[in-house]
Amino acid sequence: MDAVIDNDTSLRYGGLKMAVEEVLLKRQVNPGVAIGGLVLWMFVWVAWKSYSLRVKVDAVGVSPGLFGGWRAMFGFFPRGNDWIAEGYKKFSPTGKWFQIPSVARYMILPTSPKILEEMMAEAENILSFNEALADKLAIEWTIHPCIKHDRSHVKLIQTKLSQRLTTILPEVMDELVLAWEENANVGKEWTKVQISDMMLQIVARTTNRMFVGVPLCRNQEYLDNVIQYAGKVMMMGSILDCLPRIFRGPLTNPLMKKSYHYAIMRKHVGHILRERKEKMRELGEEWKDRPDDLIQWVLDFAVDEKASSEEELIARLLMMNFVSIHTTSEAILQTLYDIGSHPELQPPLHAEITEILSKDGMCKQSLTKMKKLDSVIRESQRLSPITTVTMVRKAMAPHTFSDGTHIPAGAWMGAPAAEIQRSNFIPNPTVFDGFRWERMGVENQSSGKAGKYAAVTTSFDHLVWGHGKYACPGRFFATTVEKILLSHIIERFEVRCPEGRPKNKLFGMACIADPKGVIELKMR
Repeated sequence: MDAVIDNDTSLRYGGLKMAVEEVLLKRQVNPGVAIGGLVLWMFVWVAWKSYSLRVKVDAVGVSPGLFGGWRAMFGFFPRGNDWIAEGYKKFSPTGKWFQIPSVARYMILPTSPKILEEMMAEAENILSFNEALADKLAIEWTIHPCIKHDRSHVKLIQTKLSQRLTTILPEVMDELVLAWEENANVGKEWTKVQISDMMLQIVARTTNRMFVGVPLCRNQEYLDNVIQYAGKVMMMGSILDCLPRIFRGPLTNPLMKKSYHYAIMRKHVGHILRERKEKMRELGEEWKDRPDDLIQWVLDFAVDEKASSEEELIARLLMMNFVSIHTTSEAILQTLYDIGSHPELQPPLHAEITEILSKDGMCKQSLTKMKKLDSVIRESQRLSPITTVTMVRKAMAPHTFSDGTHIPAGAWMGAPAAEIQRSNFIPNPTVFDGFRWERMGVENQSSGKAGKYAAVTTSFDHLVWGHGKYACPGRFFATTVEKILLSHIIERFEVRCPEGRPKNKLFGMACIADPKGVIELKMR
């Protein structure tokens, strides 16, 4: 239905655009009045669009009255997660659906495992993950249209990234140690650390050691650029997602300075791309010592001349940084808060890490053996997921589920992941139990199901990464980076949260670690 709405109203958008330009150019109306009118019109458009796609299931967070749904839109950011918790508690015992209002649309949330399985298994042309992701982040505008229409970066993550990570671990570890020494000044006394900003810098530098190599991974202008751009994609995506398409292009560059960020990338990687392309033309398959980094991968995966353009290649480099930096640093921060506020976890974690590293050094096998650390990471994910709704789908065509619930084209749905993960499928589900999953793995070792409880394993009761064919392909990379960083910190430092665990910031359907949370470190 979204597509229908866009097509039906395209002429009106075009007419509106010309009328606004004419009015402003001829100064027939005060610009402030015109802008105010546009804002009002956009509000009405968003509210109407959201209301028109409501489904006949119970709504949570909507007060009675004709304009109850419209008023509720403004409550989404401060209360969205509360509404999800309220709806899940009320409707999950009977497996019913519910929906909550947001600024951009109603989000429909099934609670029945059977319906969630149907939703996951449905074809992309019926319930689309890719369209939902592209719309939510406004990818065509915040990054580049090529990211929406050519998803070769997903194949790149699934193949090249995972393969390379195994062989480059020693270099990544070296970069981590250097980055840590340059960013953290911690001695034998308890030292307060601004861990949020520091972790962004360290994660960006460590991952870019593999992406672009030395010396570029240590260039501060380059690092600041990819960090800032990744943050802006999330922010601008949320804003543009609420607006009609006609406003997205004109607003993107002024608000997020997209051309500036692309210019910085051209400055640092443009000449490398040109040199590599020239060498590929000259040597072709005879180029035996071609670099094994992200720059080369995006060149190798380019399907045609257009995909090989400097702009599209830079877009893919930025996309990879976007999916790698903030989510990984956020997960590390949440886990550190949990470790720092549960001091009883640290002696067993330290013993496990030092024993394994003393025998095997830093390698893929040693990280796999760190069962206690893996368990703490998974438990932190369970209670502090970066998004409380996963497996998001956009209906591309009308669809009726087995329970008779009808979803119109254009409607959105997702799994209330955070609430599912806090439900009674485990003992004491609201309590942080760091070694919960290690114990469950040991208990199920003989049945061959121990791997089910790993941090990277997806299931209908562990939906942090999504589930099924569209589960996050970068979860292996992200978890590996997280283990490398956390094992380094725990091996060398004691960690504490002197004021208790910093509370998460809940915003819409997001769950964010407090960036100003207090954490202290002391060298062992």
